Amino acid sequence: MHRHTSPDPGSDEGTQQLINIFLGQSTGDIRRKLQKIRGPNSWNLETLLDEAWRVFSNREEGYKQGMKKLAAVVKGEKGKHGQGPPKQGPPRLGKDQCAFCKKFGHWKKQCPELRKDNEHRKDLKDAFFCLPLHEASQKMFAFKWESPKTGRKTQLTWCVLLQGYKNSPTIFGEQLAKDLESWEPPPGEGQLLQYVDDLLIATRIQETCVDWTVSLLNFLGLQGYRVSQKKAQMVRQTDIYLGYEVSAGQRTLGQDRKEAICQTPKPQTVKELRTFLGMTGWCRLWIYNYGLLVKPLYALIMEGSRDLQWRKDATRAFDQLKKALMSAPALGLPNVSKPFFLFSHEKQGIALGILAPNLGPYRRAVAYLSKQLDTAAKGWPGCLRAVAAVAINIQEARKFTLGQKMTVLVSHKMSAVLEAKGGHWLSPQRFLKYQAILVEQDDVEIVVTNIVNPASFLSGSTGEPVIHDCLETIEATYSRRPDLKDTPLEDAETWFTDGSSYVVSGRRQAGYAVTTSKEVIESGPLPTNTSAQKAEIIALIRALELAKGKEINIYTDSRYAFGVVHAHGAIWKERGLLNSQGKSIKHAQEILRLLDAIQLPERVAIMHIKAHQKVSSELEEGNMLVDREAKEAAKGEVPDKAVEAALIPDGKVSMEGKPVYNKKDKKLSKVCTEYHKNQTKINPPVPRKAVITKMPAIPEVEEQITPVVTKIGPYAIKKTGVQKLIINPKWSLK
Repeated sequence: MHRHTSPDPGSDEGTQQLINIFLGQSTGDIRRKLQKIRGPNSWNLETLLDEAWRVFSNREEGYKQGMKKLAAVVKGEKGKHGQGPPKQGPPRLGKDQCAFCKKFGHWKKQCPELRKDNEHRKDLKDAFFCLPLHEASQKMFAFKWESPKTGRKTQLTWCVLLQGYKNSPTIFGEQLAKDLESWEPPPGEGQLLQYVDDLLIATRIQETCVDWTVSLLNFLGLQGYRVSQKKAQMVRQTDIYLGYEVSAGQRTLGQDRKEAICQTPKPQTVKELRTFLGMTGWCRLWIYNYGLLVKPLYALIMEGSRDLQWRKDATRAFDQLKKALMSAPALGLPNVSKPFFLFSHEKQGIALGILAPNLGPYRRAVAYLSKQLDTAAKGWPGCLRAVAAVAINIQEARKFTLGQKMTVLVSHKMSAVLEAKGGHWLSPQRFLKYQAILVEQDDVEIVVTNIVNPASFLSGSTGEPVIHDCLETIEATYSRRPDLKDTPLEDAETWFTDGSSYVVSGRRQAGYAVTTSKEVIESGPLPTNTSAQKAEIIALIRALELAKGKEINIYTDSRYAFGVVHAHGAIWKERGLLNSQGKSIKHAQEILRLLDAIQLPERVAIMHIKAHQKVSSELEEGNMLVDREAKEAAKGEVPDKAVEAALIPDGKVSMEGKPVYNKKDKKLSKVCTEYHKNQTKINPPVPRKAVITKMPAIPEVEEQITPVVTKIGPYAIKKTGVQKLIINPKWSLK
């Protein structure tokens, strides 16, 4: 062969000649690596370039390590005073020498090596690098690059879609999907699935799969995409796609993934535990009762300390979670051509469910659903929590059913509970949301059954009608009085209650009234700090107290007061006057009085009536009357029926002359003066008005006066010697 004859790369001899030329002109480390692995005669050019590039990439790491060692040596040669050898700047460049590659004959702007680095693509097999960036966008991704040979830094820009950019997967996925629209698959039944850069071809027969694969690879090559040969899985009955092992009709967790998670040691910090829960959370569809298993682990995180203090329940949950993961079953693939069945129930504030279509006489699980209820829903009755769990499970199941008909099996009467008792606990927005999910959807059918065991559900059993009555259960459990009704009693008196609170000329006025449909039974003003809700509660309390021993129907236009007696009051009392968020409820003392007053009548029914309606019946007439009387009562003055109590034990107090203090009073005055020396203002808990002349034997008054004397006694003694404590016995001493 002549020396200057160009080799033919298409022939076997030309290919071998190019390989020999490449080996001969390669650097020593690359040539030694290529000769060690195997004989070059069995290589192709692509494999040769991959191995050479791997050696070249590892060379940069070795160079950096060498530079670190050199820096350590130079640092150790410094003198006693920390002064090293004088620094030497870079050598001066020649007249035609390049500042980048140090070669003569061109300058830095015309350097071919710099231009080569700008156009270099490191890994052509990577998906993102197949998409070029527009010139206008390249400046947005500029970065500094340090030469491993010279150590000089220069600014480069990406000319392809880079890794690490948060929108790269979205941009690439959209572009690939757009290009795949023009691909025409070969004849045969099959399906192509795409998720970002992962493609899956599913066919019924092997020959069709081969034809589709060859056609798709050729199409992607013509479009400029590169496919990784190592990641490609060709014509298999079991394939790993998106981390799942997918086969005919089912998907399972990969054995490697399960073993990697289960070999994780017990976390010692919150960060490690969150990492473990993140890995197991990805597998939650395969674990029944996942929400219940991880509940102690999340409670461990909420303790707030960085280092975990493992309790027995948390350790047990950690071990049970690993066992459940290793025994995770194979889930069926959702077939949207068949109807689905959803088994739903609630336990410990967790919405649990199993989605499964029919498979012969049995049902095969598609997904195990598990999600925590929100804080407000956790405080509801059990039957209403079941309604919330069904709504959550239906929303999660729709991700698999895609609009196919779904039959929900529950052990509670959803519609009856939602319509009869939902208004007591649910806000209007949440009520409409649940009604739209459970009632208004055509693809959802709710069946009440007595199945409470998931194994019975998967065996194909439909169960029997449930005997449990949700309405009676809620009334008996959450009503303060078991025989309390929300419908009128026969042959009973009918009363109306209302409270009013409004501001006139910057001053709040409040009052209450109890009436029949024709006459006023009782009305009166309330203190100026009384809110509208508190006034409604007080009005209902007075009506129940006045109806002691009677059979009575009471109407109120307050949803708040109605909800307290029928829904929230009993559970608030059990919680220690705390709401579902753990905060103290408002008007706690009045609510306790109301719950006690409910027991006074012989029989009682409390109903809600809409306010401000046109007078067209006896009920609306009575509601109008009580509303008018409550507003009139608010205009009155609060009766000044003060309880007079002496701040001096013997009760002998006089306003004449100068007060006389003993040594104990003067000492206490000096201590309090020092305490308030740097204070700008003292706000006493009661106003200083008049003399309190005597102390009645009322324990409640003594308890309220004691802190007054302790806190500002010396200050009060200096000024007037006494204070007046105004207490309305009708309200404050109950």
